[in-house]
Amino acid sequence: MRLKIRNWIMLCFMLILLINQNSIAVSATETTNGARTAYVFIGDSRTVGMDNVVHMSDMDDTFVIAKVGMGAKWWQETGSLELHKLRTENTQYNKWVYIFNLGVNDLGNVETYKGIIDNLEKEATVYFISINPTVDEVKGVQCASIEKFNEIIEPVCDNYIDSYSYLKYKGYYAKDGMHYDKATYQTLYEFIDESITLNEFLNEQHNAKQVLGFMVKS
Repeated sequence: MRLKIRNWIMLCFMLILLINQNSIAVSATETTNGARTAYVFIGDSRTVGMDNVVHMSDMDDTFVIAKVGMGAKWWQETGSLELHKLRTENTQYNKWVYIFNLGVNDLGNVETYKGIIDNLEKEATVYFISINPTVDEVKGVQCASIEKFNEIIEPVCDNYIDSYSYLKYKGYYAKDGMHYDKATYQTLYEFIDESITLNEFLNEQHNAKQVLGFMVKS
């Protein structure tokens, strides 16, 4: 069954209920069974930009592997090796969560990304962040092409966060058409963070499966 939640107010209401129950701690990585979780943001210039604004790489148990202008080829040849090195050097973690947001620089490689996600899901919990909107009249990458990519990649992802729809609903600003302003990066990070937090809470409390942002799958 697949249920689409189009009303952001609904998600906010759910979060308020959970917070009031003192059940959510966004930065807490110690679970009830003592497991320690590492979060890795993987991406391109947009992830770099978001890190410059909200400083994920300075947060406890959070890492960033991202490079400007990169895509699937870089991930296969370099980024994946950085991830392997990161895991090898941080054996204190017994659970890994990848927040994956590559693709806007090479939308034509969607089949390659399907294989990348499939491989990553074998070793960690993976949240694929939808390719987020551009400003068509400023940048050559058109939203229509992004939407097509997202439609193809979403069905193969265990966890897909539809931040594209949220930014379209909420509003966003990108002076050059591609890279967001500080306010948009902050909004994007908060949406991703809240979506993952809600999903992890529901998985832990109710053994629910894949609940995130605008998309609920079970």
